[in-house]
Amino acid sequence: MDSVAPPGLSLVSVLSMVACSFQVFAAVLLTCRYGGQGSTEERWVLLWLFYDVIVHLTLEGPFVYMSLVGTVEMSEGPLAELWKEYSKADRRWLISDPTIVSIEILTVVLDSLLGLLLIHAVLKDKYYRYYYNMYYRLDSTWVTTTDPAGWRSEEEKNKFGLF
Repeated sequence: MDSVAPPGLSLVSVLSMVACSFQVFAAVLLTCRYGGQGSTEERWVLLWLFYDVIVHLTLEGPFVYMSLVGTVEMSEGPLAELWKEYSKADRRWLISDPTIVSIEILTVVLDSLLGLLLIHAVLKDKYYRYYYNMYYRLDSTWVTTTDPAGWRSEEEKNKFGLF
């Protein structure tokens, strides 16, 4: 069944990208529903915030759960397959690496809550949205994937950039 995927991409990768496009669609719908009165800039900000919260809760949240009750390697199901595919680029995601899991716990909990607070602040035109947005962006950018010796797979190094 992998033959339907483009060369270099597995079926899991293609299906994961399709699922992510549904997340984008959900964010667009939420933005249209709740951000229709705002300026163009505010609607773009809302679109990003909705998408970011959706990703934290639907992709990273299950990763945290799988990592706390076992490992991605031992887990089953579509989201486990997605993370197994991701781990081909960086195997720390497969084995519940404490650094990765702790950062993801912070990301899922704090960034999701802060994202929801920012959505509220933008929709209600709260003055503090600018301060929270600066923190939110800084918090999201400090989580940069590094490549400690041996973690990245040489056979799958092209996936490291894709994901």
